Amino acid sequence: MAVHDIESLDFRMASCWQNILSKPVAKEIRSILASGDRKLYSLWLCQVAHLTKHTSAHQALVGVRSSEISHAYAKFCFEHASEEVGHEMMAVHDLRKIGFQVHAVKDLPEPLSSTTKLNAYLFYVSQHAHPATRLGFSYWAEKCYPFIHDLASSSKKALGLENHQMTFFVSHAEIDEKHAEDVEKIVVQVCKTSQDWAAVETGMVDTLEMAVDIFEEIHSLVSNLDSNETYKKFLSAI
Repeated sequence: MAVHDIESLDFRMASCWQNILSKPVAKEIRSILASGDRKLYSLWLCQVAHLTKHTSAHQALVGVRSSEISHAYAKFCFEHASEEVGHEMMAVHDLRKIGFQVHAVKDLPEPLSSTTKLNAYLFYVSQHAHPATRLGFSYWAEKCYPFIHDLASSSKKALGLENHQMTFFVSHAEIDEKHAEDVEKIVVQVCKTSQDWAAVETGMVDTLEMAVDIFEEIHSLVSNLDSNETYKKFLSAI
């Protein structure tokens, strides 16, 4: 069924999440987290920091495409970009709270290849693809918490963490409640044609699949830390 409104976009997103959470690797990740092993969580925070560091930049790049987008969309891009500045520090903070001596993204190991690919895709589509494509990433990123809430809650308990050690999950989730409303409103304003809706769907599906690739690479690394000496040394802090 082609996406043509918010209801069908939400249905498509829910279908994607159902598929993601039913994957064997999702079950394995739950098992690792349930064991109380913090390595996977720490690796995830590293990748989140590397991703979030650039979120405001590629969001703003859509806004400078003034001849292709409406004033309302440009305003959304710049306001949202401004609000996202510095959010990577939540992930850095959470790493510090569980024992890592880090103070900025530059203190972390280089991003995994899957993380670099997602960043590269977002910069590319923000500058060159249909202007609505970038909204697909915002759409699922701001509305993902209902799908991962149970995993986040169970992980928090299994890993023995408090809210102040999980600010990216806790505080960011609260911030994104408003952002989710904002992105839904702008999608409705921007999408006037079937091509517009298709662009949002493409951006959403592609970036969700790339996010899954990051989890799969993290899982693989946790299973074989000897394959990456830099991350192995980094994780020795916990």
